[in-house]
Amino acid sequence: MSTELCRHNPVMLINEEDWTVHKKQGVAALSFDITPIKGLKYTPSFSIYGILDEEKKTISEKHDARSKNAGWGALSEQKNVSYRYVIDNVISYENSWDKLTYSAMLGHSYEEYNYETFGAYSDNYANGAYPSSSFGLINSGSNIYAGSIGYNAYALESYFGRAALNWDNRYILNVTMRRDGSSRFHKDNRWGNFWALSGGWRVSGEEFMKEFDWVNDLKIRFGYGVTGNNDFDASYMANTLSRDQYWMLPSGSWAFVYGPSSNVNPYLGWEEKKEWNIGVDYSFFGNRMYGKFDYYRRKIDGMIYEVNVPQPPYPNGKQWQNIGEMESKGWEFEVGGDIIQNKDFTWTSSLNMSHNSGKILTMYGNNSRMDGNAMDEPGWPGDASRIEEGAEIGAFHMWKFAGFDDKGDFLLYNKDGEVIPASQKSVDDKQYIGNYLPKVMMGWNNTYKNFDLGINMRSWIGFDVLNTYPMYLGIQGQSGAGQWNLWKPALDDPKYKDIRGVKQLCDYFLEDGSFLKIDAITLGYTLALGKYTKWAERLRVYGTVGNVATITGYIGHNPEVNITGWEGGVDKVWNCDPIVRTYTLGIQVTF
Repeated sequence: MSTELCRHNPVMLINEEDWTVHKKQGVAALSFDITPIKGLKYTPSFSIYGILDEEKKTISEKHDARSKNAGWGALSEQKNVSYRYVIDNVISYENSWDKLTYSAMLGHSYEEYNYETFGAYSDNYANGAYPSSSFGLINSGSNIYAGSIGYNAYALESYFGRAALNWDNRYILNVTMRRDGSSRFHKDNRWGNFWALSGGWRVSGEEFMKEFDWVNDLKIRFGYGVTGNNDFDASYMANTLSRDQYWMLPSGSWAFVYGPSSNVNPYLGWEEKKEWNIGVDYSFFGNRMYGKFDYYRRKIDGMIYEVNVPQPPYPNGKQWQNIGEMESKGWEFEVGGDIIQNKDFTWTSSLNMSHNSGKILTMYGNNSRMDGNAMDEPGWPGDASRIEEGAEIGAFHMWKFAGFDDKGDFLLYNKDGEVIPASQKSVDDKQYIGNYLPKVMMGWNNTYKNFDLGINMRSWIGFDVLNTYPMYLGIQGQSGAGQWNLWKPALDDPKYKDIRGVKQLCDYFLEDGSFLKIDAITLGYTLALGKYTKWAERLRVYGTVGNVATITGYIGHNPEVNITGWEGGVDKVWNCDPIVRTYTLGIQVTF
């Protein structure tokens, strides 16, 4: 066998690689209660959680990937260590007087997270010359091709309190206050004050409700609260230096030198979410029917985003800023019940539905708008999303389709509503079209007991999906498409088979993504073991089929696209993970 054939032998290639991964993690927690008098309790607690990740990879000089490196092997090692600990001290008091129950709580919490990483790589090792660690790699005299050492840490400290009143389990009032400090912010903006007020009225406990004996429970709830968000990279507030940055010299010219590599924003502050809601909890007909309804409205002030900034004066092109205000509103509804309930057979069913919509209220400073949701190669048709004042969350920002010319090229509408060839379009001709947030999201679960049978279903109704399959794979003769497989519907689907022009980011590729998914079907049988043995009470054997079916008119890969954030709604041809159906068999024994 020739050397060339040996080099490409897949078994040999596997044998010439050694890749080991070790992961260790540990957790420890300690908590106890001190009760000096009745109703008063002091609870200190401490917990720590640590992870050690080690990864080492060696490649022999015989490996095909090393054939161009003068017969030298390669070695790389990465080591990550992280740990998080939390210290809590809480004092609480609870008592009652007549029909009044009252309680209060004061507390302090401190949380710290630390992360360290070390990595090294070398590509001039002879076979068998591998040291036992990357520290040995450094000390072995071999050339380091690349190395990295990193450290990251943040801390969060909180002072909080709560008071609660409950009169006869009919009138309920709760007040909470907290003051949080985060090391992620500049020292002058580190602290934020947040609070919440909530209450409830159990209508079913009133005297006038006694004549409605079919009502078991009916409660009206309300609440208003302010919470804070500091979710961004903790390393951002560090004034870091780097040799890999362009920096402006006193002469006004730019040089590739050692200098600042971060754009610290000393004015960055807490993002605040202000939300009010009203809700109803209910239970009827001997608790055979139950559920709840909530309506909410929330406003977010000081939204934290990483935005583009000019160079100069900034060394980097991006900076975290508080960029504006956003509002969202919606409702949630749940109903469930024991539809059939007897000694031989029961059927329990529950249905939940929800709706949410939102819009941008304002954008701060010079950030009048932000574009994103860029389409990948081949070609660059542009960004599919934009946020600016008045924009709806979930709306696509693209050109409006006007038809095809006699050559099969796209025609679009411009900003004045006139039909133009796609070659004459401009960014200003884009408009907001469609929305990827479902008008209704629904889940439906059913359980049948004799043999026990469970069916779980979900549905999203009334939303748009940007189908990139026909955009990238469905245009015959498209420039660059020869490197891709042609999408089958492009040959026989009337909507796509006659397209010949260059793809366009337009609503022609928007489709209704409404679907009903049967997530899982579980069938089980339970056998009582008490009369056969003393060591076990019952045995249950079950089987589950997961991801059973998707019922939809959508013709792309998967209508269940990402709908979080403002860059969702895209069925990405370059990220098409296979949809897998799973089968599970199991046994449960109750002792």
